[in-house]
Formats: sequence, structure tokens, C-alpha cells
Amino acid sequence: MQKTKDSISIKILSLPDPRAMRRWLYLLLAVALALGGWLLLSRLSMVGASVANHPLSNGGQTHIWPTEVINSPMASGRSFINMTGRSLAYYTDKNHTKQQLHLAYGGGNNLYYAKSDWPSSWNFPRWTSWVTSVVTTTSSMVEWVSIAVDYRNRPHIAYYNNGCLRYQFSDSNQENWVNTPEVDCDNNPLPLVEENMMLFDDLGWVEHEPIALSNNQENVISSLAELTSGAGKYTSIAIDSDGRPHISYAKFYRRSDRTYHKLKYAYFDGARWNIEMVYEDKNMLRSLNEGLFTSIAIDSRDRPHIAFLDDDHDKLRYAFSPRTGSWTFSYPIPPEDSRNVGGWTSLVLRPGEPQDKPFIAFYDKTNGALMMAEGTYDTRIKNYNWKTYQIDNNGDVGLSASLAIKDGKDFGVSYFDETSDSIRFASGNSKNWNIETVSPSNTRTGRYNSLVFDFNQKPHIVYFDLLDGMFYEAYQITTTWNIRKIPTPISEALEVKVIFLPLIIR
Repeated sequence: MQKTKDSISIKILSLPDPRAMRRWLYLLLAVALALGGWLLLSRLSMVGASVANHPLSNGGQTHIWPTEVINSPMASGRSFINMTGRSLAYYTDKNHTKQQLHLAYGGGNNLYYAKSDWPSSWNFPRWTSWVTSVVTTTSSMVEWVSIAVDYRNRPHIAYYNNGCLRYQFSDSNQENWVNTPEVDCDNNPLPLVEENMMLFDDLGWVEHEPIALSNNQENVISSLAELTSGAGKYTSIAIDSDGRPHISYAKFYRRSDRTYHKLKYAYFDGARWNIEMVYEDKNMLRSLNEGLFTSIAIDSRDRPHIAFLDDDHDKLRYAFSPRTGSWTFSYPIPPEDSRNVGGWTSLVLRPGEPQDKPFIAFYDKTNGALMMAEGTYDTRIKNYNWKTYQIDNNGDVGLSASLAIKDGKDFGVSYFDETSDSIRFASGNSKNWNIETVSPSNTRTGRYNSLVFDFNQKPHIVYFDLLDGMFYEAYQITTTWNIRKIPTPISEALEVKVIFLPLIIR
């Protein structure tokens, strides 16, 4: 059939008008955007209302802190794992004309250091941006990093790497780092038969059968590819009045098919490192597995105090040294207590007579609660009597606790909320606590965090987001919470001057 112009024109006219079609598309797009905006606002309102109405212990208020992505280490192969509650330190001089924040952390094979200043010359309150550098690059993972600052503003860093406890310190300008030899690489096996091993059961302390390994078992253990013995995990570092470092940490070793830990302590006397295995009784090992989650503090008499977890008995334990080479053990949680309590310890000391007063934040695993223990020294028994307080029990809370003193009398604690996958912050004292939610729920934020207060008694919290691998800091200047970046150097090359010298700290 032959087509005419008219027939062709009829078919063309029967198609939709392109201009009309565009108008309809624009209208549909506008409706979709409006609907999407309405749904988003509704969702945010629901989240805000649910958080605002969320019940908290002791009637504390809940606040949402703004958060911002700082850096993703995953693209470069870095992984920030096993950070301690003492990753952040603070310094101010006598006149408070200089303030500085110090941060140390491990990422992949690198040991990182970052700092931020509050210049006294500025006529408006503001912290400078974080400046991050690589202290050293190793051949294996850097973990369990802790930092402390002495009276000269020199940072001291303890960390675990390749089976060894290692240590670095710098001058007050944080430009020249002294790379010391390994402090402790203890991989010596403990006796295969423990001397009168004492464990606690419902009837009290009882003697257990000795544990022995056959030669075949020893050969199997020694052939394992992963490190089965060494020293330096669960580090915590503190500085005495002479500016010398004291470090608590765990020696780890294998028995049968399990890895166990023992508490160790190292201090530098000005000429050399002194290392001790911390036993309750030097002629008896009361526990196969103790020394996890160590937290050390130096009292006003320059004597060390250490809080840690006895994992065999699932209890918080405490050791202090009234004189060199001697340790006294104390029990913040009585042995007869049936709860599993004492992980994620964080210790601070308040000066006092006849001994400084210890406060320990820790995790109650049985009840999923954040707790605090307060010790009072009794001259009659030459030991501490203890009281415990519950800070927060809303959900499963208290992991990664980091405790700091505020105003000389109150406290702040940052910690992880396992139930809502977020970080929380509590401030107050034994009677009253105000609890704040730092991050929105389900963000996996805060499992590794560290808290300090500055001279103005404003909190600073650095923390890690386990879900996306990001690093954050939340801080206050007035009453408003701020989030700022802590950049990690992209280059894996050594970015600071490292010198190799004998360790001399005066």
C-alpha cells in the first residue's frame, strides 16, 4: 500500500507531544523530591524523639553529639585495632599559657603520633588542627599503644610489636624521637608445673592439680605459626615526678591449646630498665591467666599502682608497691562475688594521706554495666577497703572505659555501648551521673576510646568507628560539642626525624 504525506502526518500526530512529556516528568520529579524530604524529616524526628526519651540510670539527660568522618584507613591497608584507654594525653605548664593534646596509636605497621595546641597568643578560644606524623615503621602490626607526658611536655609511648614491649620518647618539641631497644621480649616458658596452684571456687581458695605439658605438646605449641609467647600486650604507661616512665603490661604464653597472661611491670631508673613479674606471692602463682586490661598510675610518692583483670577468676584485682620490689594485692571485688567483673579497667589516683586514693572504672560483664570502685587506705591492715558504684546499666555498657578526674573531685568516663553500637560519656561522682550519647546508634563507634580533661575542665574524647574504620575526636570549648579531624599521613614513609641513642631520662 502506497503511503501518502497525509497518512504519514497522521501517524506523527498520534505520538505523544515531547513538550508535554517533559512537563509531566518535571512534575513527577518535584513530587518525588517532596515526598523523599518529608520521609527523611519524619525519620529524623523519630530518631531524635527515641533518643530524647531513652531512659538512663540516675535520671541523667541524653544528648546527641555531632560527628564527622575524619579518615578512612582501610583504603591504605591500615587497621586501628587494640587501642588502649590511654591513647590520649594532656599537658599544660604552670601558668597555663600553653596547652597541648598528645595522641598515639598504631595503624598497620606504623606507630603514629598526633598533637594539637591551644596557643596563648590567640585572642579567641580555638584548638589548632591536629598534626600527625609517623614515629616509626615496623615489619609487623603495632598494637596496644599508650602515651603519657612528663613535666617537660615530653611524650612517652609504650606499645606492643612482634612479641615485644617497645618504647619511644621525644623532646618537648616532639621533633626528635629516641628509638630505644626492646624493653621486654620475654618468651621464656613458665614452669610446666605450677607451685601449689590456688584457684577460687564456691568454697573458697582451693588447691588445684598441677598442670604439666608433655614434650609432644610442647613441640606442637612451638611449631605454631602465630606468636604464642612474648610480652607487651595490654600496655599502660605513667610518668613519675622525675619524668621517668613506668609501664604495666602482660606477658603471654601457651599452655595446651590456650594462650594465658601474667602481669608484668617495667620502670626506667635513669640508667636502665628494671622488669618485674608481679605476683601476689612470689612463691605461688595464684592464677594462670591474669594481667589483662592493665591500667597503671603513679602516686604522689612515686610508687606504682596497677588495676587489672584476673581472667581465671573473672575479677578486678589491684596491686600497689609500698616499696621497691614489694607488691601488695587488694580485692576491689571480693573473691566470693559470683559476678564476672573487671575487664576494661581504667585507674586514676587522687592524692591523699596516708596513701593516695584510687578510683577504677571497669566493666561488669554479668550485668552489662559500667562500674566504679573507690579505695580507702586502712593503716590497720595496710591495705585498701573498697566501695563500688554503678554508673550506667542501660543495655550492655562499659566496654573500653576510660576514666579521668574533673575539677579534682568529679569524674568523667567515656565508654562503649554494645547494645546500641555507640559511644557514651558519663560525668559526675559516686552519687550523681549525667550520661550523654556521643554518636547515633548502630555506628559501631567507640569500642576504642580515650578521655582527658583540659585546664578548663572540658572533655576531649578520641575514638574509633569499627564499622567504617574512621577516626574521630569530640571536644568542648563552651557547652557545645565539636568534632574535628585527626588526619593520618597517606605516605608510609618515615615522616619525622628518628635518632638512635642510649636512653637517658633526667
